[in-house]
Amino acid sequence: MAPKELSELTVFNRRKAHLLGQITRIRNSLENVDSPLNQVEIRTKLASLSEVKAKIDKLRTESYRVLSDEELMDFEASLDTMEVDADNLEVSLNTLLESSNVDTSELSVKNDFANYNVKLPSINLPEFSGQYIDWLQFKSQFVSLIHDNACLSDSQKLYYLHSALKGHAKQLQTVNDSYSSLFEALEGRYENKRLIVNSHIAELLNPNKIKFESAFHLRSLIDSIQSHLRALKQLELEPNALCESMLIFVITQRLDDESRKQYDMELHSNDLPKWDNFLDFLIKRSQALENVQRNSSLKNKNEYSPKFRSFVVKSDEKTCPLCPLETHPIFKCKMFHEMSVQERSNKVRSLNLCFICLGHHLIKNCLKLNRKCRVCNANHNSLCKTSVPRPISEPHQNRNLLSPQSSSGVIYDPSPATVINPQTATCLYNEVGEKSILLSTAKVKVQSATGGWLVMNAILDSGSQKCLCSLEASNFLGLEKYSMNSTIVGLNGACISVRKRISAEISNGSSFKRKLNFLIVPKITGCVPTQPLDLTKIKLPQNIRYADAEFNIPKRIDILLGGEIFYELLKSKQIKLHDNSIILHDSVFGYIVTGSIQNEPSNYYFCNFIQDQIDRNLTKFWDLEAIGIKAESSCDPDDQAMQHFKSSVRFNSGRYEVGFPWKGHTQELNDNFSVAENVLNP
Repeated sequence: MAPKELSELTVFNRRKAHLLGQITRIRNSLENVDSPLNQVEIRTKLASLSEVKAKIDKLRTESYRVLSDEELMDFEASLDTMEVDADNLEVSLNTLLESSNVDTSELSVKNDFANYNVKLPSINLPEFSGQYIDWLQFKSQFVSLIHDNACLSDSQKLYYLHSALKGHAKQLQTVNDSYSSLFEALEGRYENKRLIVNSHIAELLNPNKIKFESAFHLRSLIDSIQSHLRALKQLELEPNALCESMLIFVITQRLDDESRKQYDMELHSNDLPKWDNFLDFLIKRSQALENVQRNSSLKNKNEYSPKFRSFVVKSDEKTCPLCPLETHPIFKCKMFHEMSVQERSNKVRSLNLCFICLGHHLIKNCLKLNRKCRVCNANHNSLCKTSVPRPISEPHQNRNLLSPQSSSGVIYDPSPATVINPQTATCLYNEVGEKSILLSTAKVKVQSATGGWLVMNAILDSGSQKCLCSLEASNFLGLEKYSMNSTIVGLNGACISVRKRISAEISNGSSFKRKLNFLIVPKITGCVPTQPLDLTKIKLPQNIRYADAEFNIPKRIDILLGGEIFYELLKSKQIKLHDNSIILHDSVFGYIVTGSIQNEPSNYYFCNFIQDQIDRNLTKFWDLEAIGIKAESSCDPDDQAMQHFKSSVRFNSGRYEVGFPWKGHTQELNDNFSVAENVLNP
């Protein structure tokens, strides 16, 4: 019986396991204290390690041609981990090799110390994320461990410094930096006494509020205050009576109600409290709460525990993978928004995040699988939009005349962009025969509420007096919406009411920035263009920057830039192509493409319009038919009383007068006088 053929992924995993075993054996020989390596053995291990790294690169290249995208993601991540381990081992071996070249006297001292066979725990490098408040502590630790270590070369120190930088501080480094230049750049950037002092003062004046009695939270408050005061003292800032009084006032406002009451009871005079006395009170208070909580926990353990118990599982709050000290999700991270689309996609892939919700799980485990990209309607997050065009549904063939319920400018249609309503068509341009007219589209950066810049699809229209923004795009930006009452008038006098607007800043990513007011409408238009355009027969210039490099791919329009900014965006240069049927006009965003282009035959009319819904039209029709017909009065006494109040109330000098609501149509009682008279007078 022939052996079963192994899958390609299994073969790759076995080759990877073999390389991982070689790395593990080299690490074990390095960590073996009983038999330290000599110089010959170290050089042999370094040569073996170089061969392992070369095999890892070869294995990675082969996997690109064979494995699928889903298999490649996990496989490439494991290879990255192996490369990091190999690099760390190489640094350790080189360090050990240089240290073995010291004088014999120094070596004998080290050997005498090593004879104790005491293996101390490894010291982790300090990390710095770009916070001014952490710079001095990081610098002192890094200088003592790495900077002043004579056994390390500049290349090794540079490697350690790169490893220690995180977050915003990591962006300061460049490829060609030397150790001294990078360290001096960090000192010049973060060794700012004024900003460091301001950071400590800000933390002192805004401590976390303690909402209930808690020894843990009170102790955390004490430790935080003391650490900031010690840091300020190292910066030669001593507290005085005014500072102490202000600090006592601020901190007492952040204490829980019971602790504040206890402190007020401690004060026996009208003199200003002393900081040392206040700090002693906080320490004693935290110790007392700790004793009470410990006794309470012991009492609860001695009590009878039932057979059934309920548990509440609370997950730890996730921190931002790009800003480790921040607790915001990655889709609100300013650093993430400033990346390009390709950089965001690569970062999500390297962090093993979900491409749909950007959570810390795989796509198959995502609970929001039905969420679609707001730009291309594909199954991924809008921040990771790729350039793959989404399919466009076949348009309905319709040749309706101009409708009075339509207007050029926006589509008032809550249906998806790929669905075309066949009952209304007001033409802004059309596709007749084999010609398609190109509209001016551009990729525009818009600043969101978080401060990041989002790339949105814009259409440039000089025929519009105002700038427009779709409701979906305005919600995604998260900017404050201002109330207003305006009307957009389009073709044939059709109107649409606008109740909200936003103020947003647009940019081309460099020098051009403008603050504009956008009227919020349900929808600006359908997909532009209506169908993918064939560019194979057109020779477009490749050495210029296009305002919309995907102008031939259908996409939703997020914003419309009207006449108030249109001509400010244009420049003077033009390029005419294809017998002058296509014009490339330069703008602040790059060259916009306009004109006509040959395309597949189509009878579809593309429209920009404002559409009144059918139910709204029916309501207007019945309102028109009801003119002159008096509405039937209500028989409900409460309704009649309210109507009487509205019609008779009068306000005069801060007083009001209203008539009594007399009840009409009173029932007449029977006349029994004659009967009673006959009874009395028989």
